Amino acid sequence: MKSPILTLLLLSGCVSAATAEDLSTEWYSEVGAAQAEARASDRYILVDLYADWCGWCRKLERNVFSDPAFIDFAKSFVKLRVDVEDGGEGGELQARYPVGGSLPTLLILSPRMALAGSVEGYAPRDAYLRRISEVIRRYRQDIETFDQILEHGRPGVLRQLAEDLYQRQDGARAARAYRRLLKDPQADPGDRAWDLYLLADALRMDFDFEGAAETLAQGKRRARRSGDFPLVEAYDLLQIRLAQDRGGCAELVAALERFLSDHPESRHRRTARRSLEKLSRSSDPTCT
Repeated sequence: MKSPILTLLLLSGCVSAATAEDLSTEWYSEVGAAQAEARASDRYILVDLYADWCGWCRKLERNVFSDPAFIDFAKSFVKLRVDVEDGGEGGELQARYPVGGSLPTLLILSPRMALAGSVEGYAPRDAYLRRISEVIRRYRQDIETFDQILEHGRPGVLRQLAEDLYQRQDGARAARAYRRLLKDPQADPGDRAWDLYLLADALRMDFDFEGAAETLAQGKRRARRSGDFPLVEAYDLLQIRLAQDRGGCAELVAALERFLSDHPESRHRRTARRSLEKLSRSSDPTCT
């Protein structure tokens, strides 16, 4: 994969925590809070992607999500509901995963935010619950296949799997795949530069922020030596995302300022500037 996702995801600057209500009946509305709960409790996440104009979304809420049988079924999950047209987390979350753009869509994510699958459209309660269960059953089977390929697969097959895992946001397995590809003595040097980027991003997805920072620094040095300036910019955008995910406002401000200084012609400059201005107005003293 030669073109990693370079979207500048700077929606709030720092992760805010939501107050957890009764999770057996209520839905989280903030991604960070749902993610933290899923990791702490080792539960899958059901993500309801909706929009205010979506009539089938309202019907799904009325006939399925509000049904006692669904509420009981969903007690073993963390539930997250986001508006895909909110101009923030909802739209970003929809864009992050390789699923169709139709609504309603229910994402089913692992505790570490990897895409297990999705349920698109409307179905009556019992059929809908069966579809969720089937997605998870197939995903758990797929995991065994993934792990076998990661252990024994040839480079060509391994690269294809690495790209699929990366798109699924399965950071842990994608990182394993890219580490193996980087050890391939016959790999194209150009592939190595991008593979380091993808490894760094996969480590970030897996919340290994120290490993991501170390790999990012290594890859950026390689990109500079080779004169690959688009890749250098990609690394600097990833540095911003890493700072955002770490939750350190001062680190994020510094990353944004470096980006604006080093990439005066970037098409992402306006977004970076707006994000920096938003952080300067933050009530967090480390952001001013």
